Amino acid sequence: MAEVSPPLGLLELASVARAEDAEVSVVDFNLLYHLDPRLRDWDFYATATELLLREQADVYGFTSMAVDSHVALELARLVKQAEPSCVTVFGGSHFSSSACEFLGCYPWVDYIARGEGESAFASLVRCLASGAVALCKDIPGLWSQSSTADKGASTVSPPPPAFDLVNIDAYFRLNPRRTLDFEASRGCRFKCAFCYSPLHYTEAHSFQIDETLCRLASLKRLGADHVFFVDDNFLNWPAFAVQFCRELDMARLGLQWTCYATFPQLNTNTILWMRRAGCAAVFSGIDAVGETSQCIFNKRFASNLGSMRCRIEQCVELGIVPTCAFLLSPPSHPCGADVNAVIGAALVAREAGAQVRLNTFTPYTGTPSQRGLPGRTEFDELKVRLLLDVPECVETNAYARSHPELFPFHARYVPKEEWTSFIGLSHCLFTLLHAHSVDLLQMWKLYGMSPVDFAEQILKEMQDIMLVPKERRREEELELASQLFGNVICGDSVSLPSEAGRTL
Repeated sequence: MAEVSPPLGLLELASVARAEDAEVSVVDFNLLYHLDPRLRDWDFYATATELLLREQADVYGFTSMAVDSHVALELARLVKQAEPSCVTVFGGSHFSSSACEFLGCYPWVDYIARGEGESAFASLVRCLASGAVALCKDIPGLWSQSSTADKGASTVSPPPPAFDLVNIDAYFRLNPRRTLDFEASRGCRFKCAFCYSPLHYTEAHSFQIDETLCRLASLKRLGADHVFFVDDNFLNWPAFAVQFCRELDMARLGLQWTCYATFPQLNTNTILWMRRAGCAAVFSGIDAVGETSQCIFNKRFASNLGSMRCRIEQCVELGIVPTCAFLLSPPSHPCGADVNAVIGAALVAREAGAQVRLNTFTPYTGTPSQRGLPGRTEFDELKVRLLLDVPECVETNAYARSHPELFPFHARYVPKEEWTSFIGLSHCLFTLLHAHSVDLLQMWKLYGMSPVDFAEQILKEMQDIMLVPKERRREEELELASQLFGNVICGDSVSLPSEAGRTL
């Protein structure tokens, strides 16, 4: 709830539609879910559909990153059922990645904008307003049941978001840091095999510094104290990023900010200038650790753990809070062989002062990593129920039952027994890394028991983590961890560590 902020992409598209003389409204269920008890306590879909129909719109647009795409689909189905003449348009990285598949499976989806949608959406609004519906099939970047045009997306600089369409104060009441999302660039020059970005953006590009600074100043006038740069990679071009930070520092806007940044570009100079310009935290996906993972995922950001530690320590010393994400894969996946290397790197990051996230490998639709899966994708909601803090309507995905390949968060790509064990292990390892990183490291070095072995013992004692109430799961894991730490230190037999866990 503390991260709720106005929907930047939708507000930019709202400006696009306004430029075509369309009347526009924005309904943000991320916000309304916290304000309207009917969305939480009654029937989410019935209430949400009622709110959408109240707008009496000719065109309804929906966007999603991935985990809640089924919610957008169901809302569109219900709206279309009530108002068959309305037009539905979808966008965002998930729908964009598999436009043909979504259009083929769900007939109430009229259009999907692929990639950066501003130009395609403007053309669609223009055609619909003029009644030239037949021309919609020839709009670049826009897919429909009968598209014949080149499918490449047109790239334009985003217009200023139409913040006047939302109640900023309502967001700030839920968001005590008074954070607004912002973008200074799009895309990433790295081509990681598991990432949506190379599919969504034709190329990485930054926006002009002067214009970016003017827009940041406008966010300050709206009452923002903190800005989250949603750019895929703030450090695509380090020299440009440093120049931007120099000018942002001189502008004295009084804004703190957070960003995503690739780890190899976090050197002494970039860290220094980012901090001087107001950077308070940085999120970096280390992701692939171990030779197999780095090769398969096409990402080699953690070849030298000593260098990783040094850069984390530099961030911490200057007052930037680093968060490092690491990718875990199930045992039968080729990258599963690197699990101990991943956890070892995560412990080094924690010891150096970073926050750590463990992400389970999600084969995003259309990516090289998904196309390379050897097995069949099956419906499974365990991951989203156990590892993600989302509402019930997001946890439950009926659409994934018939098309699990289109909904990566509600599917598994390994046998059920292996998946259940792997997801439980990931949950427990995350708990331990945050609460007992020092103890885990010492136990591994002194007693030869890896964190994986230790977490497996905790889960064995719990028997079935899903039977434990959600609010009690991490608490129970920590209680069992304290008991087992004592057993290991006292020399009591807990389990025989695997050979893979005997060395750090």
